[in-house]
Amino acid sequence: MIRSTILSVADQVLLSALNFGLAILLIHFASKPQYGLYAQLVNLQSFFSPFHAGIFASAYLALASGMSGVRRLTYQTAMARAEVVMSTLSAVLVVAVSAIAAKLFWPALTPGICLAFSVALLGLWWREFVRQMKFAALRYDRALAIDATYILVVAVCAGAALATSGVTTTAVFWCMAAGGIVSAVPSLLSAIRASPVDRSIIRQEVRASWNIGRWEVLGSVVTWTYAQSYVYFAALHGGLDAAAEISAGRLLATPLAPVAKDVASSIQAGAKIAQYWKK
Repeated sequence: MIRSTILSVADQVLLSALNFGLAILLIHFASKPQYGLYAQLVNLQSFFSPFHAGIFASAYLALASGMSGVRRLTYQTAMARAEVVMSTLSAVLVVAVSAIAAKLFWPALTPGICLAFSVALLGLWWREFVRQMKFAALRYDRALAIDATYILVVAVCAGAALATSGVTTTAVFWCMAAGGIVSAVPSLLSAIRASPVDRSIIRQEVRASWNIGRWEVLGSVVTWTYAQSYVYFAALHGGLDAAAEISAGRLLATPLAPVAKDVASSIQAGAKIAQYWKK
């Protein structure tokens, strides 16, 4: 468990370093309103993700960790196929909601940014799901490799954007989208093809996951409300400049939260898996 915890911490340190680097890149090379918009959209990723986090992350890890052999393979394939369908439909819904909200209340949010943000969110969901597959199989090294691929692709794309068209909120989200999809698709395709399942099995497995993960959905909404909504109150009273300033002020402390959370999650997951193997 110590090795898995170390790998998980290293994973989160690298991801936090990337997020910190992207923020610094926007602060230095883009305008203050661009960074304010980016900060709000990054926080919205958590707002749009509770359903996915509850079913395809927490519930998947809890259930798959107690399975083995054909049973785990069937569950993995069913959930992988459900993931592709449900996350893609959710991403389309996010595009529609963002575009409508932009037209009514948020003029700075252009259709191009809406599309880039939604594809980046889709890549995030796929990457999180395949990471849970690796965690459930006790392949922490593979989870680290997936995130390392993501970081490399995002960094290369961000460097290319900086050298050519310049760094903007839209460009950064396209970089994140490319990294998420490239890092997740090979494992996702492998899981989809791993076992023959029909729609009834998929529905059954999704219902079982929902029964486990529904409380995580509620908890994620509550957590987002008290931990992430501050940037929108700032923007409501002071515009994008205020959102940029308050987000920049929290920037040095922000990377510490996911690292601490991942240590606790890794220890908890390791304890659950250890209990299963003792039975």
